[in-house]
Amino acid sequence: MTEQQMEEDEHQIVTVNSPEQLAKLLHFQQDTAVASHDLKSAKGFLQTCLATISEATPTGKNVDVFSAYLERQFAQYQSGSKDDADKPAFLPDVFQTWNLAVTNSNDRLFALSTRVLRLILQCISNSFDLSRFGAPLCRTLLQYGNLKTVSRGMSSVKLSVSSPCLQLMTELVTFDGGAFARQVFLKREWTFDSSALSRKLGYANRRGENETFEKVRESIRSDAIRYVLAHLKFQPAQTQIEILKLGNVVRPMFDHLISDTHDIAMAVLDTVRESVLRNKGIPRSSKSFLLTDRVLSNVAKLYHTESHDTEDSAERNVHDVAHSFLLLACTSAQNGTLYDSWGWYYRKREDIETSNDQVSFPLMTTPTATSLRGHEVHPRNTKLASFLQTLRPWASNLEQDLTLAIFESCPELMADYFLKKSSFQFDPKLTATWIGYASFMYASISLPVPKYFGRTGSYDSSPPQLSVILENLLPSALNQAVLTRCLNQSVELITFFAVRILIIALEKLETVLKMFEEACLARNKATWEAAGQTLVYEFCQRCPKMKDAVAVFFKSKPERQLEREAITRLLALYYRVVPLTALEENLDVSKHLTEILKADPPQDHGAKELKLLELGHLLNCARWSLSMNWFKKGEGSDLSPFTALLKIVAGSSSESDLQSSNSTDQIRDIVASVARDNYFLQSETDVSSCEALVLSIAMCPGQRFLSFLDDCIARHVKRPIKYWDDLETLKSKDKTLAHAKGPLSMIWMTIYEQSSFLRDADDILIERAAWIARFSLCCKAIGENATLIDASMHHIAKSSTKTMRTTIKKTLRDASSHERSAKQTLIQTTLSTKPQPPPPPPPPQTAPEPSEPPPTKTPKVNFTFPPPYDQDHPALTRAPHKDIEALIADADLPALILYLSSPDLHIRIQAHTLLSSITSALPHSPYQERTQLALLLGELLETANSFHTLHSSSSSSSTPSTPSTPALKSIPALPFTATQFAAHALPILADPTHPLYPKLNSFLNREPAWHIPRLPSYWLRSAVLNIPSSSSNNNVDDYDPHREITWVLDYLIDALASTADLRLCFRKGVFERVCALYGGAKAKANGSATAGVGVKGKVLRLLWRATGLEGGSDLLVTRYAVLGWVRGMRAGDGDGFEGALGELEERIVATCSRERIGEWSHGTVVVGAAGVGVGEEMDVD
Repeated sequence: MTEQQMEEDEHQIVTVNSPEQLAKLLHFQQDTAVASHDLKSAKGFLQTCLATISEATPTGKNVDVFSAYLERQFAQYQSGSKDDADKPAFLPDVFQTWNLAVTNSNDRLFALSTRVLRLILQCISNSFDLSRFGAPLCRTLLQYGNLKTVSRGMSSVKLSVSSPCLQLMTELVTFDGGAFARQVFLKREWTFDSSALSRKLGYANRRGENETFEKVRESIRSDAIRYVLAHLKFQPAQTQIEILKLGNVVRPMFDHLISDTHDIAMAVLDTVRESVLRNKGIPRSSKSFLLTDRVLSNVAKLYHTESHDTEDSAERNVHDVAHSFLLLACTSAQNGTLYDSWGWYYRKREDIETSNDQVSFPLMTTPTATSLRGHEVHPRNTKLASFLQTLRPWASNLEQDLTLAIFESCPELMADYFLKKSSFQFDPKLTATWIGYASFMYASISLPVPKYFGRTGSYDSSPPQLSVILENLLPSALNQAVLTRCLNQSVELITFFAVRILIIALEKLETVLKMFEEACLARNKATWEAAGQTLVYEFCQRCPKMKDAVAVFFKSKPERQLEREAITRLLALYYRVVPLTALEENLDVSKHLTEILKADPPQDHGAKELKLLELGHLLNCARWSLSMNWFKKGEGSDLSPFTALLKIVAGSSSESDLQSSNSTDQIRDIVASVARDNYFLQSETDVSSCEALVLSIAMCPGQRFLSFLDDCIARHVKRPIKYWDDLETLKSKDKTLAHAKGPLSMIWMTIYEQSSFLRDADDILIERAAWIARFSLCCKAIGENATLIDASMHHIAKSSTKTMRTTIKKTLRDASSHERSAKQTLIQTTLSTKPQPPPPPPPPQTAPEPSEPPPTKTPKVNFTFPPPYDQDHPALTRAPHKDIEALIADADLPALILYLSSPDLHIRIQAHTLLSSITSALPHSPYQERTQLALLLGELLETANSFHTLHSSSSSSSTPSTPSTPALKSIPALPFTATQFAAHALPILADPTHPLYPKLNSFLNREPAWHIPRLPSYWLRSAVLNIPSSSSNNNVDDYDPHREITWVLDYLIDALASTADLRLCFRKGVFERVCALYGGAKAKANGSATAGVGVKGKVLRLLWRATGLEGGSDLLVTRYAVLGWVRGMRAGDGDGFEGALGELEERIVATCSRERIGEWSHGTVVVGAAGVGVGEEMDVD
């Protein structure tokens, strides 16, 4: 008989009005039909009682009847417990009917009796007054015979039999806060059959097409879930651990969550979250055993279910419950499946320390995009890595939030995710999916870099794998081709998304590179530097070229301020972070800069802030760009960009918003930098003349004089040498001016020249004259050459019109001594001062003066060290405006060559770019020696590229490069051995009469690149041994080797500027040959005793220079026994170099390592606190 037949004939149900009537209905009947009818009536009565008890005021006749019935049954139970030997039964009639149904296999009667028992227990459990009757009923249920009945019902495959049993046992477990839960599980062979539960949990709810959630009947799976959840909620921790080990029970609860009702799904997630994940008594291993990647994926499927609000979940949403569950399970190392992350590393610090060579070697490789794509990473959190592949973060905000939270908690997984997500396509298509892709990519790249890349306390000796870092900066799906197509799209939204992604990627790369620099100071410097160079090179291979970003900038519309600000920010980041890529494209932003400065400020506050940001980005681009024309007026503009910025700094601009913003400081720095680089304002005084110029402009109320100032600056920049000649001419006319002391800004010579041609309206001339006078006062106040300024003012007043002359005299007359003092105080106290250069290193200690004065003919050797590193690099700004002759004459070309050895990467990049441009322009130059010069510069650049290739291939093969397009980002600093040779070779190429001219030309025609370690030994051998033939020198008899040897020694002295050059010289035996050269016939003093003249003096200077480098003195002593050599030379020297040799000996003793020398000599050489005394017997050989 079906359940529907059991509920028919409702009119035959008996109404209960007294305890006796209820006892009669529950009395044991042999007739199963009568028993069924009676139980059905009792069931209706109990349901009414349960509804009444559940109300706020649980009082009523039915409850009183039920309470009286239980009192009578409890009295019988107590009397039976005293008389009967067997365990008494509470409600024996009901249990007899229950057993009768089992005996007769009457499923209908069994289900009815089970439901009646559940309702009785439920009513007792929900009423405080009736709760004392619950314990006897629970004990009766836990009796052996009843447990067998329960086990039979729970294991039945019939829904009408097993479902009531599961509901009854759920009530038993939850009664009184789980008072009997432990006893139920102890009898788990009858109450917790894992096989039967697993089978029932595997059933999925089946919903009719037209049924709502309120009418869906609870299935056997729902009852089984509630029963298991009751155990997880009320069992002690040890029992919970045992239940969690039953994977066939706990895991199937999650398999069909998507088809369960939302109430069931939320109950599962809430119970597991609160009773398992947040239970500190359960170990993490048990939690991890439950949370497999399949379980997590099944929970994540709830993101895609339709949200239906029911009475029980009107204020909650299954999506939010699932999200909070997954966040806890996936991002907490104590409460879920997450293992402690090591950031971007995949191994512990100890593992990497023990195999440091094996780890650092691949970091110096230059992997291709293909190898990076297929490069295997092995994350520790494999379960989460597998789960992440099932998520679709681009299609769901909650899934995106979850993915990002996992990435942030476990940074190692981001690289693994994108490397394995081969189906992730970013081809530009304006669809909802693509926008979701772009949003997810932006959010992923925006995640912070782990502190110390995941290590604790300090950086590791090696950086993480480059493939991992690259995927965190710019995932492989965002390759150069895809991003370039995005930038070139006509749809502005696609372009805007791509620009924002590149911005955040470059900012993150900048952060990573700063961390690399910090790590270089703490740990393995060579490994970190090599990895950083390779990282930037590979990043440049993924990001678009500069020309594509510039194209977006030029086609952007000024009225679209958000997009305009973004693209200018991107350009500024290119220059700041990856200058190599930026310098590949010429960008002149002078026109756009002028337009912004001319435009009226927006009225809207947000638009005004965007415009200021755009201005700041353009200023950064202008500062870095080699093609920026600061002094060219744009179309429709009265002032050049430089003067327009000067006007803003001075506060005379009408755009008060600009001058009051934070960008004013940035503009002030740029104005000072441009003025310093173009040398029309001096920078020798404590307060720079740029500040004096700004103050003089601020003191003048008018603005029409600015066009005159703009014209003077432009004229000086075009022809600076002319105005230096004018200054010399001016000094030659007056001896007083020639002896005047103090620096002078060269803009004065331009004003001096142009003042004679001022012909304008009187009011304009008055403004110009007033500014010139005030500028003179400010310049003299900061300490410029007052004599020259007064002479210039006298000439200006004499050659100008009467109106100007009158204005100048009046302005100078009005400036009383008090006013001048105030102006000087204002300049010195309110304006920024010029940064002072670092103090020079202390001079090396020299030997004390001898007691007897040396002979007058004794030559004095000028022992020097390399000059301090110049931070200004003026040749970089002067070179683009000069021709070849001027570059050589002004020593700018040698400076550019030496910049290739600069420790500053940006300086090396700019120098390489300028030298490449000069080399390309030489064939079309009128310079007479252009062929040889092009050959020299071309071989220098090719040597730089070969040196880079050799540097990179120490670990793996590198990408080939050409002189025009090298992989400059990873260019290492060239040794001074190469750059000083090229710089010293320039004068030889300009002088065909030089004895080394034919040898140098022969050398340049040997091979396209130089072998740097062989350069010193080659030219030593060439100068000492190779006598020129008659074909190469018309007068061989007049050949003088001293000029060649002197050139070689000068070259070696200047080249010995770093420890790398020192090791190179020792490796090729340079010092051995030089020491032999000292005592040879060619080492005569050449008739001169002046400082630094003669071969011997230069040999001693070279040895002195070696002692100034780290380890130099130790190598001289241990490799060449130079102490014994010095003593021998002093004894046999007849050219007066005894004093210089003594100074050199003192220097070597003072700078060598005593422990190292003692160990090398086995104690035969003792270096005391006072050094090696003169005349003390020592065995150094």
